Amino acid sequence: LEQTSFCDFEIQLEIVHNALHSWLGGRGTYSMSNLDYSAYDPVFFLHHANTDRIWAIWQALQRERHLSFEASDCALNLMRQPLHPFDDQTQNQFDVTVKYSRPVDVFDYSDHLDY
Repeated sequence: LEQTSFCDFEIQLEIVHNALHSWLGGRGTYSMSNLDYSAYDPVFFLHHANTDRIWAIWQALQRERHLSFEASDCALNLMRQPLHPFDDQTQNQFDVTVKYSRPVDVFDYSDHLDY
């Protein structure tokens, strides 16, 4: 949480996120380590809720540091591309997630997603 750059923070968060998927899932076919099945494991939701919590804490720390909490300093082209299938109204019936389907749109999640 001490990183002041989004890219530095994101790399550290991603390393921990991915490692936990591997550690918890092991080599199991139907486990947290398998992309096709990880969301079926109840611990998946705890893990991702904690990831969201860490993200929110980092953003709050950025506000306290008077630094940007709602912008990326890397991968700018990727941040502006929609995440599929969230941007597709034929597959996603929720207007809010269709509207905010690009990563750059949800940096300020509390204003855009109301949580």
